[in-house]
Amino acid sequence: AIKRDVEYKGVDFIDSTVEWLRKQYPTREFDIQDARHLKEADKSWDTVWSRHVIDHLDDFEQPVDEHCRVAKKRVICVLWYAFTDLDEHIIKKIFDNGKTYEDEYLNQFSRKRVKTYLDNKCKEGWKLSEYLEDVSWQGDKQGKGNDIIIVLERI
Repeated sequence: AIKRDVEYKGVDFIDSTVEWLRKQYPTREFDIQDARHLKEADKSWDTVWSRHVIDHLDDFEQPVDEHCRVAKKRVICVLWYAFTDLDEHIIKKIFDNGKTYEDEYLNQFSRKRVKTYLDNKCKEGWKLSEYLEDVSWQGDKQGKGNDIIIVLERI
């Protein structure tokens, strides 16, 4: 989007990331926000797109609900970690070199719970237009090849 003439706002809850983005792209708008509690008005953006965001939060449903509240037309969620076949989400705090990171997680969400949630969204005026598992991005430096893409469209 940076190379296109579109209006967008980038958000992150890590203030140092937002400051870095503001320096890198001074003509673009970035704000410190939490994906679970966006400051944006209802239906204020055509598309809400998050990549590798929700899987670092402590819940799946709340941030997607918030994305849907803000989106006029569609929500695109790209998750980094494969789903689990367990009945419940696996919520794990990030632990690296002996340090636990506050309010950041590396999760595997329950495929069953996510599908139930998406079915319910479809009863609330949304259509599941895309659901892909094990997606590999061309040029992805991690080369993991197990991203999940979920696209909801308002009907």
